[in-house]
Amino acid sequence: ANIVWCFGIHPNSVISVYVPVFITVTMANIAAFQAGHPLPDAKYLMLYNCIYFGGQGNTLCLCLCMFFARSEKFKAMRKLMLLPNVFNITEPVIFGVPVMLNPLFFFPMLLSCIVPGILGWVLLNILPIAYNPTVQLPWVMPTFITGFMQGGVLYMLTIIACIAVTCVLWYPFFKVADNQAYAEEQAIAEQQTAE
Repeated sequence: ANIVWCFGIHPNSVISVYVPVFITVTMANIAAFQAGHPLPDAKYLMLYNCIYFGGQGNTLCLCLCMFFARSEKFKAMRKLMLLPNVFNITEPVIFGVPVMLNPLFFFPMLLSCIVPGILGWVLLNILPIAYNPTVQLPWVMPTFITGFMQGGVLYMLTIIACIAVTCVLWYPFFKVADNQAYAEEQAIAEQQTAE
């Protein structure tokens, strides 16, 4: 889904293939939970919140990187994009930065599910998280709140750890874009001063 988004294709075309599997697994885990049996695929469901925060590509992390921006471009974008991104609406970032059709952001988009997915899987296998699959919140609910409601503080902290690692992944690529934007702004300012 992240790869096709880089090339301008909305990820719903890919995600729609995956949704029936996700719903089937969710329903099986709800049935097991209600019957008092061990959850067959709880870690699979829990991993979803570790790899999907701030919309496709985990662009919430890109928005958080904008707090370290030098350029006015990214300072202004942060004000416009952060709030929708907290609620998993990624289109302002994808089209506004832009991330789509931008080779600079291809690798962080590609790795933005893999890196937190590995960390999330390790933490989910180590930490004693009691997961409740019957808690199903809307997709626009901030992921860390969903994590708290479904699995308590440990699950929420697991998601926050995945967000932090993904911010580290996004930051070097953002810094290149920010430096380019800052240099362009300085060149325009110098040109205006010269006139």
